[in-house]
Amino acid sequence: METASTPTDQRHLVSDLAEDFAWLHQYQVSRVGEEKAGTELRFADALVRNTLGPAIEKNSDQPLHIAVVGGAGTGKSTVVNFVVGSKVTESNAQAGYTRHPIGFGSLSPSILASWGTLGFLGKLKRQDGPLPASLDEDVYQFRQVKFQQSPLPENCVIWDCPDVTTWAAQNYIGRVIEILALADLVLFVASDERYNDAIPTRFLKQVLSAGKAVVVCLTKMRATDAPSISQHFQQEILGSQADKVPLVTIPFLSVDVLDDPLGKASEYRIALLNQMTVLLEPEKEAKARTVDRGVQFLEATLPSIIEMGRRDLKLVSTWDSLVNDSKNDFEKTYEREFGISSSVTGLKVTPEQMLQKFDLPGNAKWLSVVLWVLRQPYQLIRQLFQKMLSRPDGAGFKESDVINRGLQQWLDHVRAAVVRDASLHPFWDHLAKGFQSGLGDQCLSVYKSAVEPYRTSANEEITQVSRSLIEPLEGLSNVWNFLRVLKVVLELSAVIAAVVIGGWSWWTLLLIPLLVSAVHALFELGIHFYIDSKRRQLRAHRLLMLDKMILKPFQEKLKSWPVTEGSDFERLSQIEKRIAGRLQQIVDLLKNR
Repeated sequence: METASTPTDQRHLVSDLAEDFAWLHQYQVSRVGEEKAGTELRFADALVRNTLGPAIEKNSDQPLHIAVVGGAGTGKSTVVNFVVGSKVTESNAQAGYTRHPIGFGSLSPSILASWGTLGFLGKLKRQDGPLPASLDEDVYQFRQVKFQQSPLPENCVIWDCPDVTTWAAQNYIGRVIEILALADLVLFVASDERYNDAIPTRFLKQVLSAGKAVVVCLTKMRATDAPSISQHFQQEILGSQADKVPLVTIPFLSVDVLDDPLGKASEYRIALLNQMTVLLEPEKEAKARTVDRGVQFLEATLPSIIEMGRRDLKLVSTWDSLVNDSKNDFEKTYEREFGISSSVTGLKVTPEQMLQKFDLPGNAKWLSVVLWVLRQPYQLIRQLFQKMLSRPDGAGFKESDVINRGLQQWLDHVRAAVVRDASLHPFWDHLAKGFQSGLGDQCLSVYKSAVEPYRTSANEEITQVSRSLIEPLEGLSNVWNFLRVLKVVLELSAVIAAVVIGGWSWWTLLLIPLLVSAVHALFELGIHFYIDSKRRQLRAHRLLMLDKMILKPFQEKLKSWPVTEGSDFERLSQIEKRIAGRLQQIVDLLKNR
């Protein structure tokens, strides 16, 4: 794993890791739908770009970001105005009027120019100039305002976010996630009527799990109901984290009080600012805490993210097993229909040809002829019994026919299994579409391109082994002469033994061919063992050659196709292998910041 040593490499590392998280989210959406996919992966993507990226670039001018988020009509704009100390948000009775993030703060042009790193706020584009908050586009605004009588750091931005409960919220949830990932502090606003809405609550739990600093603002209740509503919220929504999350209440206030945060509403403003100040001081440490907790969140989340991918990639292993089983079936068919036959080797030397080498040469050849005549009764009887007892050769198929048929059966078997399960998972559907678009033909083309080299290599191997049966012995003339003489001596000894045993009777005429044939059979048996050993070696080597030149490429084409050809499963496999390493590189860079 290469280390990102230059600023350019580091920016690309951040971008690549964020892209991996973003792609995993889109993949998850394609699998289970937007609602079930949740926000975890989108949040991880935005967290890498908006929080870790700037930290790696060691940008000391990064402001503190405060995100105000909540459901429709909860009073988010009121909270923004309270924090700023003046009325800065647009007034509108329509719930969900704000459709894109708007930041408020007093930042120098140099800070504004440098706060964005590669991928900062994702696809949101900064728009300058007067734009209505209702503009429903992937943009964000920054408006220069000065915080009034505020204990908060000067280098601070508060973001008024779109709500997350109106009918159109699905269109801009991504915009909210960008700001939440960026935030050093989240102000979660909930009214007495909607404090347990499912979607805002999901966002609250998301930022809490990410270790974000959070202040809960409960609004619009009667002042007398504030204690009971606060207790209920802590028990039902915050649960075990209630003691870690400060909570302030802003009861229902008249318009003239809301419009005077520094005067009539100062009681509630000061309570809110006090809680915020505790969480944002010291300024540099607050920013460092945001980064460290972001890293902890990603490290804690990564195993479940990887496991999500591995569950689908396990299907790749299932596919591999299916292909391997079909290959085993092919090999059994090949052995049954062709491999058990002597034609699998096609040796050009037979036992009879080797036995002829034992005949005496020259003037002594007549003796070998006499012995051959003595063996004929036995040979004729043996041939008769062989014809009666032999079975027809079941391997009468051409090797090319066996291979063609076997590979087609292989394809048919895996295709049938894929089509059967196509509706169960996108992986099998992807494979089914592959077969429809010519995957089988691609595999057969692998075979066709290898078949001629295979035949050539097989024939060369047969020729070499055939020569090796005799040529080494022919070079040893003394050995051949010894074997010839030994055979003749043993056969003549058999004749003498027959005469001694049978005397000069007609039994001797039967015994001589029998004993001479027995000697010949011993030599014949030895030659058969010798040739069979060569055949077995050649058969094993030829099967290895078939496996190497045809079966393995065919098998690998099938096995690798789902995770190649630019498929989702190729990308998923790549991400599963590299994402932990990329995150670790970022962690190492942040340790040295």
